[in-house]
Amino acid sequence: IVENAVSGICQITASGKIRSANPAFAKILGFADTEIMIAEIEDVRKQLFISPPDFDQFLSKLAADGAVSDFETIVARHDKSQIWIS
Repeated sequence: IVENAVSGICQITASGKIRSANPAFAKILGFADTEIMIAEIEDVRKQLFISPPDFDQFLSKLAADGAVSDFETIVARHDKSQIWIS
């Protein structure tokens, strides 16, 4: 279901490494496939989040609530353009 979802879905470690992602997430970010995206993005805090403190806020919400919802931020796509995600 995740692989064929039209919504981008990913798992990110607390250290900022993408653990897994579906093809839609890679496409949204402008990558040809997930393997390339995972290999190129070594630290989402520095490479993906336009505002690195947003990643810290995301981790804080996750630690406090065990889940994150209603969270939006701007991320950098592969071509350096920016896109809002939630």
